[in-house]
Amino acid sequence: MWREQAARTLLFFLPTLVFIIALTAPGGDYAFRAGPLAEVTVGQLPYYVYVSNKTLHLYSSPYAPWPYPKALEVKLFYPTKVLVSSTCGAVAASSVGGATGSYPVDVVVPPGFQGDCWVNFTHPSGWRDAFLLRVRLVDWYPGATERAVVTLNGSGWQFVQVGQGGTLYIWERPMAQIPVAGCVFVYNKSVLLSETQRYREVAPNLIPPAVVPSSSGSVRYGAFIKLDGVSQLYIYIRPTAPRRLASTYLDLRRLGLR
Repeated sequence: MWREQAARTLLFFLPTLVFIIALTAPGGDYAFRAGPLAEVTVGQLPYYVYVSNKTLHLYSSPYAPWPYPKALEVKLFYPTKVLVSSTCGAVAASSVGGATGSYPVDVVVPPGFQGDCWVNFTHPSGWRDAFLLRVRLVDWYPGATERAVVTLNGSGWQFVQVGQGGTLYIWERPMAQIPVAGCVFVYNKSVLLSETQRYREVAPNLIPPAVVPSSSGSVRYGAFIKLDGVSQLYIYIRPTAPRRLASTYLDLRRLGLR
């Protein structure tokens, strides 16, 4: 009799045990695998980002979001998904994974944010990990490598352009030479709506050269600004080159541009 009772107990208990293991395991062939479910590491970061343990020292800009593509990396050791979120909106709440392998996570710091921000990684099994972002707000356009500061003195609306060689134009008249031929203009703490215009020479070998707007030729980047005395215009460029800072002062009143 006791043998029949033991057999009935085992027949009921063993399938239940197998079902519980299959339900709680990360998946299939990995049910009895030892080790952590996942690991979060530092990914690809710009040279100016300082890393200390699980803390990233990042920057934000008042003008636009500051992206850090592939800043973090999730390594999955089981075929599952990990939930990702942040306390400041630097990471869109989502899930990464599905199969074993590495998955990059982009970090985008919102404009004007400063302080501490946590990026959290969680799993329904109870596994969790986190990175701390310590963000500093700086007066810089995201992704730019160079900046020129042009000090202007004048009044009223002015049309400012920068040519490919760094020539600064006011109402299409060359006024100064700067080392930055940028297309991003920041004035009065605002990013201006800039335009790209090409110019070609009317006739060769003219001194000074006479040019007209055209569909081809050399490129100038321009924007309208409204002056009221002395003010500064910031011009940014974003190729991969060492960062420089240049300053130029123009008194438009003396130049007759009021």
